[in-house]
Amino acid sequence: MPLILKGVVSAVLLIMAAQNGGIFWPSVFLIISFSFYFYSLFQWKEFILSFLILTVYALIVTAYLTNSALIIFGGISYGILFIILLSVKKIVFINRRRGLFNFFTGILYFLISVVFFVADKSNALGFFLIFLGTFLAFKFLLQESLDFTAPEFPEKRKSLIEIGAAFLIMEIMSVIVMLPLGFLDSAALMILFIFILEDLIFHHTKGSLNRQIILNNIAILVIAIIFIFSTSRWTL
Repeated sequence: MPLILKGVVSAVLLIMAAQNGGIFWPSVFLIISFSFYFYSLFQWKEFILSFLILTVYALIVTAYLTNSALIIFGGISYGILFIILLSVKKIVFINRRRGLFNFFTGILYFLISVVFFVADKSNALGFFLIFLGTFLAFKFLLQESLDFTAPEFPEKRKSLIEIGAAFLIMEIMSVIVMLPLGFLDSAALMILFIFILEDLIFHHTKGSLNRQIILNNIAILVIAIIFIFSTSRWTL
């Protein structure tokens, strides 16, 4: 089956699951999505975490949507991302090209950030669960990113970097959530920090991290923060 058709089928099933609820349609969606992903076992281990995060978050987000247009948009978005993931799994890993892979993980980072900022964190248990789930999602994505970009890097050092970077991301998110910004602006600001952190980690694993790269990233960070703050609609 062509990749586009797989994406269309998965999108339709997700829309059906969101609109009808219950157990049947979500189960069908999961079974078909897993079947499409594992139909080709080539490099399935390398991107299984991204697939699980994408699928679980898609179900969670669309389940809370009540507007039919938003549900359809969510289903189409999932279908497109699923096609990109299958393309990454099939093609990108062979050529070691970071562009499409970074684009895909960037969207996942943005989705995870939006869910965190939108989720109800008014009670302690709810905050703990969303915090833990977000931390694990970031940790797993960082793990796959490091495995893809720096396969030769020592595993123990990669594990320390993944956990440390995930904790740092969560600390930054905890600060951003207190700012009077909308959830989209907050997510955009978060993505900025993550991309810069990933770039520094990439150069560190390649042994090319130097003063100039650090200064360039700091300059980009400052300019982007000023732009986001100046164009944001501040909320109380």
